[in-house]
This record gives sequence, structure tokens and C-alpha cells, in this order.
Amino acid sequence: MKRLLLGLTAAAGLFALPAVANAYTAYVVTDLNLRVCASTQCAAVTVIPGGTAVNVLGSSGGWNYVAYAGVTGYASANYITVAYATPRPPVVVRPPIVVAAPYGAYPVYPYYPYQRRAYLRPGFSFSFRISG
Repeated sequence: MKRLLLGLTAAAGLFALPAVANAYTAYVVTDLNLRVCASTQCAAVTVIPGGTAVNVLGSSGGWNYVAYAGVTGYASANYITVAYATPRPPVVVRPPIVVAAPYGAYPVYPYYPYQRRAYLRPGFSFSFRISG
């Protein structure tokens, strides 16, 4: 009986060996839910951050059976790639910087609300004759 049990264990180990040999490292493109079963209806166990390396143990029907941080589960194959994908930085939308000019743009020539002073040309003089 022990021999039979030992033989079955050895056979199971030999059959399981090719499955482990087919495992490969892949990278998650974006944040991805690791699920209990191969369906979006199943509960998410954890979230794998984008750019993280995971071990793909098998694949079936658009889902990969992966191992991440000691947890195994199913992840969508659409978001897993063999090539390393650097995670994209988040898009930050900032309002445009508006610099207020210290003066108004219009009118181009300033408006003077008072009478401007008259400047005389060189060589010009006022002369008064007093007759009397």
C-alpha cells in the first residue's frame, strides 16, 4: 500500500513538472484585479499594481492563472504582457498660468486726462513790446 501511494505521488510529481516548466514571467500593464475564478463576477482577492512582474502559471479563455506576492488567482490576459511595460505617470491637468500685466494692453498710446505741457523748440523765445 505504501509502495502504491509512493508511486502515485511520484507520478503526480512528474505530471506536475511540465506545468511548472511552462510558467513564465510577465508584466502587468495597468492596475489589475486578481480574482478567485476566471470571471468578472468573482470576487477580487487583491489589486496588482501596473508594471509589476507576475508568474503566469497557465492561461485559458482570455484569463491567466498567475502568482503574485504568494497569492494565486486569475487575471485578465488583455492586461498582461511579456515585454516590460513601464507604468505611465498619472496625467495631471493644471489650469493655465495667467500672468497679469502691470498695465493694460489697450490703448497703445496712453490717454492723458489733463492738458499736456508745451515744450518749446530751441531758439524760440517770447518777446513783448511795451509801447507807451
